[in-house]
Amino acid sequence: MKNLVGLVKPGGWIQLVEMSFEGVEDTSGPMYEFKSLLDAFFTAAKAQWNFASHLDGWLVEAGLADVEVKIAQLPYGKACDDEEIAKKSLYAFRLGSVAVCGAAKGEFGPD
Repeated sequence: MKNLVGLVKPGGWIQLVEMSFEGVEDTSGPMYEFKSLLDAFFTAAKAQWNFASHLDGWLVEAGLADVEVKIAQLPYGKACDDEEIAKKSLYAFRLGSVAVCGAAKGEFGPD
């Protein structure tokens, strides 16, 4: 975080976007399954993955002032009213899922 903050000029700002699974209550849907996969993968790797609840504190510790957190619950897939946004959201979700699954299989390690 300190390296990221070091790139910001005085008066500048950083915008970070992080997925959070807070509020996901459906225990049978794809989002819950993805959350379960993330939990298992990062627990096995002895790493933390749910950064959303920590970002503000880390940014303040790194020396930033006026840190704000804004939470936006955004629908994805069929929950979107806009068909184009629905397609884009599923594409983004798929990219993340493929990356996590590949990492879990050891396919994205160092060369």
